[in-house]
This record gives sequence, C-alpha cells and structure tokens, in this order.
Amino acid sequence: MVSRLVLVTSIVGLCWAACGCAGGPPPPSVSSTVEGLVTLDGADLTEGGTVNFTSPSTGNAAIAMVGPDGRFVVLSGMVPGDYKVTLTPQGPTPQNPAPRESKIPTKYRSDKTSDLTAKISSGKNELKFELKS
Repeated sequence: MVSRLVLVTSIVGLCWAACGCAGGPPPPSVSSTVEGLVTLDGADLTEGGTVNFTSPSTGNAAIAMVGPDGRFVVLSGMVPGDYKVTLTPQGPTPQNPAPRESKIPTKYRSDKTSDLTAKISSGKNELKFELKS
C-alpha cells in the first residue's frame, strides 16, 4: 500500500512539474530603464499619480509613481517597443483618504483620448510628458 502511494505521488509530481515548466513562451527580455518628468502647463506635476505604459501590439505594460517633483521611474524596467501613455490621478490612501481634485486633464486619463506615446529602446530612456490644461 505504501509503495503504491509513493508511486502515484511520484507520477503526479512529475506530471505537475512537466506541465508547469512548459507553460507558454518565455517572458520578454526587460533591457530598458525608464525615467522622466511630467509637467502640466510648463510646471512640474506636483500632485502625484501614476504614469501608465501599455503596448497596443504586444500587451506589455508598466507603471510608475509620479513623485512630488513630477519625476517618475519605472522600477521594473521595460521591454523595448512602442507604448501608449496615460496618467492616473492619485487615489485615496490611508495617509490621505480624501485627496483633492486632480489637476491632470481628463484627456490624459484614458488610452482612447490620450495623445501621449513613448518609444522605448534598449538601455536608458529619459522621457518628458508635457500635459496641457
């Protein structure tokens, strides 16, 4: 009885490992660093929020928090390619449960209306997004 249990457990384990190892194509190579600045009407965007990158052709995506100086850094790196860019206002947090109305124009909040794009290449990328009210 014990040897049968060991045999069944071993077979199930091998099948599980084989299925897990062959689960689709390898992840794309992340060989780019991305950082930059967001401005609104010529001044640094100081209210925070996020910069969102989405590739319409590959589905690759990345996100970066905008700091109080308008600067952002994509911490995970990015796969080179062409990206649509949107900005999301800062939402409620435990430290700030009722954030004030965002100055980020509605146009830049949706991938359907934002005209912001980024071409990410291998290596270091320094971007600047200049929003207009």
